Amino acid sequence: MRRIFSIHPYSPTPLLPIIVMAITMIFLSGCRNEQISDDPSLRLTFSQDTLRFDTVFTTVGSATKSVIVYNPNPNAVVISKVTQAQRRYFSINLDGENDLSRLTNLRINGQDSLILFVNVYIDPQEKNTPVLVEDAVVFETNGNTQTLRLEAYGQDVEKIRSQARKSIFDSYTFTAVKPYLIYDTLLVTGDLVMTSGARLYFHQGASLIAEGSVAIGAPSSSTPLPPYSSTPLPPYSHILCAPDRIDNLFDSVPYAYSAGGWDGIYIRHQAGGSDEYHIDGLDLISATNGLQIINEDSCGLSSVACSLTNSRIHNQANNGLSVRNMDVEVTNTEISNCGQFCVYLMGGKHTFIHSTIAAYFNSTNVRIQSTIHYPLSTAVYVDNADSLPKVTAEFMNCVITGLGSQNLCWADTIKEDYEGRIFGNYLKTDSLHNSPSGVTIGDSRTIHNNIYWTPEDTAQVFINTFFEYQKYDYYDFHLGEFSPARGIADSAVATLYTSDKDGLPRTPSHANAGCYER
Repeated sequence: MRRIFSIHPYSPTPLLPIIVMAITMIFLSGCRNEQISDDPSLRLTFSQDTLRFDTVFTTVGSATKSVIVYNPNPNAVVISKVTQAQRRYFSINLDGENDLSRLTNLRINGQDSLILFVNVYIDPQEKNTPVLVEDAVVFETNGNTQTLRLEAYGQDVEKIRSQARKSIFDSYTFTAVKPYLIYDTLLVTGDLVMTSGARLYFHQGASLIAEGSVAIGAPSSSTPLPPYSSTPLPPYSHILCAPDRIDNLFDSVPYAYSAGGWDGIYIRHQAGGSDEYHIDGLDLISATNGLQIINEDSCGLSSVACSLTNSRIHNQANNGLSVRNMDVEVTNTEISNCGQFCVYLMGGKHTFIHSTIAAYFNSTNVRIQSTIHYPLSTAVYVDNADSLPKVTAEFMNCVITGLGSQNLCWADTIKEDYEGRIFGNYLKTDSLHNSPSGVTIGDSRTIHNNIYWTPEDTAQVFINTFFEYQKYDYYDFHLGEFSPARGIADSAVATLYTSDKDGLPRTPSHANAGCYER
């Protein structure tokens, strides 16, 4: 039987006419897009009118950036000429061509685009402060002239580099005159000095090792550094130690947000060496191992001490601050966002006063870290071993918190070898119990007058503990407006520390826990 088809008013439209119509429209549209128009009203558009590079170290060069050159018109246009004004600092590649003089009568179809690639290489400027360099790329289309501006700041640097991949100095003083670019291992066997305002940038894998005396910063210094980059890097302290990648990982996310950009700083006490180490105003960011303080003299464990004040150790791939066999006092300091432990303590007397220790590593909705957050990591881990002296760990007027529920932990073995006082703190940990009477609890630790996080708490402790890519709001461990850490500090201790890490006054009667009063 022959089947006869008819179109019912309510039946679906046959597909064949629709397909034919779509193909026809695409064909006609394609022909129109390729048809060249010399209408002078047709203009190009650029993904940005000015291509800006963040600070570029002279003689090093920049990463490559790009600009999309787009023809938003229905018809094709012809770019009759592309020229570069100076051709001194900026290298251009357009449509696969580095020599712009060869680009004549370059056609862009309607609603199509080209990509312009640009990088920067700046000669030494013989100046200590950043120098602005400029150029322009000029497009001539249908009698119109359109200009794409190029800008970059060139910064002269003091390079430290050796063919042996290790530079050794009897002593070294880092000043604020101009930044330092450290390519490999830098070993200082004698006096290591960093004056306020010094900026040290480390290449991938580079480290600083101090085996003599250490004097970093001036205790009375409170002058912040000026920004040397328009990129929103984490806030500066007085002395900056950071990766040398100061460009962006993508969009407006700088490489400095990714941990592991360099190795770290190691202070290694040797037999017969200095007995005191002073660090003030250090901002150590985005390394692998942060700051490691190690006493390698087994006969002088009780006579060596290090002070760490007004500092910030942030975004380390492994530990932030590691201390082995040395007495350390940490005050007005933020140690935050580390892949393993923010603070690792093993051997010696360790005192933390008005410090903020926050473990929110990789708390973000964008992949910026090359390492994961270790499952068993915690903000503070106090370790011990039979061969080490008794550990004394004291925490007074601190904030210790993080993503997990255990952020102040002692090793499970030989708890009786631990001593310390823990009071006036805001703590997120299940391993301690509040004891208002101040009695010793099982392992020679006096624990009292702390505020503990509970699952019912809804108040925001810090301003921001989550990096949301779309908003570009970076972590901020200043206290939230209604933070439970506000006004809980022990007044007797707060009296001895009259200003916070930012230099703001601290009123003892209602001082905040942690290093920030704001």
